[in-house]
This record gives sequence, structure tokens and C-alpha cells, in this order.
Amino acid sequence: MESSFCEPLWETDETRIFRNSVRRFVEAEFAPVQDEWRKRKGPGAEAWKKAGSAGLLLADVPMDYGGGGGNFANEIIVCEELANAGGSAPMVFGAGDCGVLKYRFPGSAVWLGTTTSDSAARAQVAEANAKLVEMDRGKPGREWIVWTAYNQGRPVRFAAITADVQATRAQKLCDIYRAAGRFCVVKPASEIVSPEAQFNVQPAAAR
Repeated sequence: MESSFCEPLWETDETRIFRNSVRRFVEAEFAPVQDEWRKRKGPGAEAWKKAGSAGLLLADVPMDYGGGGGNFANEIIVCEELANAGGSAPMVFGAGDCGVLKYRFPGSAVWLGTTTSDSAARAQVAEANAKLVEMDRGKPGREWIVWTAYNQGRPVRFAAITADVQATRAQKLCDIYRAAGRFCVVKPASEIVSPEAQFNVQPAAAR
């Protein structure tokens, strides 16, 4: 699979080797079963075991504490490669034009708001996906959480997005949200070039 971003300044020979290893694992083990995982709302225990054996879990935690022994770069690489394979929790590392993931889905992205916690963003996406299914018994969108602000290298703001939604359904969902006085913006796939910039903190009145 081709790289989806220009090479970050922190990339080294060691991280390139790690990236290639993660990419091969994700493409072979995770990408083929994404639809199955979405249906049952998460991967099974065996997937977690495989990810652990491959060094994908806690990649930035010291080995003495059960982690992969890497640093924040290793954790970012895991997130980027999961995202590039269409994983359920893509994330973006802010580094100007580098480290920005391409939007790889044909459908629109529905931006539901920006929060200060990953769990709150995921809850927003889960609610919207349930609404999509309820609306016309169609498919839910893909959970897409984008990091939009950082403090000391750690994400502190998270954009909640349900991605790959057919344009008419996306607009209908936003109409429902706006009628209830809630923030909702439809972003067509063709317009999404730099996710971090385009899904930044929404106006205060809309939060």
C-alpha cells in the first residue's frame, strides 16, 4: 500500500521498519475483517492477542510494563496504518502537511462536534450511527476520530466524525441534528484534503 502522507521529520530507519511491519500485519489480519467487526461492534479476543504479539498494543509503553518499548512515534504509526487500512478508529498526527491521513472513503464525512475526550467523541459517533440506522434501516457510518489539538505532544481535542455516508443520508442526518439545535456539518469526500485543519474546533455557539 502506498504511503498516505509525506514523511514526518521524526521518521527514522527504525520507525520505517516498524511501520512496514505494522502495515503488513494490518493488511493481512485486520483489513479483511473490518465489516465483521463492525457488525459485532468490536474485534474478538483473538484479534487483541494477535495485535499484542505483533507489538501493536501499548507501543509507546516500556517493555518492563508490558508495552512495546517504543515511543509516541510508534503509537502514531500504529494509528496511521490502522486508518490507512480503513480501520475503525483512524487518528491524525499534527505535523503540518506531514502525518495527515488521506480520506479514503467514497462517502461524505459527517462532523458531529469536537470534544475534550476520546470517549465522548466515540459516544457522539455511536449515537449518530444509531440514528442513521434508525432513519432508513441503512448502514451506519465508519467511526473516524481526528485529533485536532495537542498539549505537550498529547491530543486534547477530538473531532467526532461518522465517515463514508452517502451524501443524501449525510445531509438528512445533519438536518435532524440542526432541527434539534445541535452542531452538524457534512464534508464531501472530495473536499477533505487536510483533516486536522478541516475538523478543528467548531464555533463556540455550536458546541
